[in-house]
Amino acid sequence: MLSRRHRYTRAHRLRGAAQFRRVYASPRRASSAAADAAAAENGGTLARLGIAIGKRNIPAVVVRNRLKRLTREQFRGQQARLGGLDVVITVRRQAAAMRKREFIAVVQKLFDRIASCEGF
Repeated sequence: MLSRRHRYTRAHRLRGAAQFRRVYASPRRASSAAADAAAAENGGTLARLGIAIGKRNIPAVVVRNRLKRLTREQFRGQQARLGGLDVVITVRRQAAAMRKREFIAVVQKLFDRIASCEGF
């Protein structure tokens, strides 16, 4: 069982287009060949995550779900460092061909870069 601080509950999710737009408008960004990250302060203490994976970029639902699951797993481990931030991870087409470890490393690096940005 996951500890309480490592859970991914409804309160940890970005919901609705307005919340995603607010994060995309933020200047705090990081990118790689397989994914992009955007972050904005949310005025709270809880980190929240939004994941955007287009059907045109990754048509296989099994692959999309796997990439979302891996992203959520990495987010759970980073919640404490990302406290007070809303983060949107946008997955690119190249991620579909990556191995699990490679994609985890990419997402981890994005979270590290977002967390290390001081007051933007």
